[in-house]
Amino acid sequence: MAYWPALDRPGLLATLGALFAELDINLRGVRFTTLGERVEDVFEITNRDKRAITHSGHAQTIAEAIRARLDAEVAEASSRVAQPRCARTGVRQEHTAHSAERA
Repeated sequence: MAYWPALDRPGLLATLGALFAELDINLRGVRFTTLGERVEDVFEITNRDKRAITHSGHAQTIAEAIRARLDAEVAEASSRVAQPRCARTGVRQEHTAHSAERA
C-alpha cells in the first residue's frame, strides 16, 4: 500500500480511473474518505488476471505513475490560475504592450 495525500478536486477519481485503465489495473474495492479538502481514498487493485500485485517493480511503477499524474495535474491547475482570464469570456489573456495600451 502506498500513500499520496491529495486535495479533493473535480475529476480526481476520473483521473485515477483513467490511469488505472492505462496501466491495465483492475479495481477490486475502494474506501473513500474526505477530510475537508483532503482525500484519503484506499484502492484495492489487481492485475489484469485479477491477482494481487505482488511484484515490487510493478508496484513501484504504479506508484510513480500515480504520483507523476497527480503532480502534473496540480502544476497544470496552478499555471491556469496564474494566468488572468477575461471576466466576460473566460479566455486567458496575454499581457503585452499592445493589450495594455487598449486597456
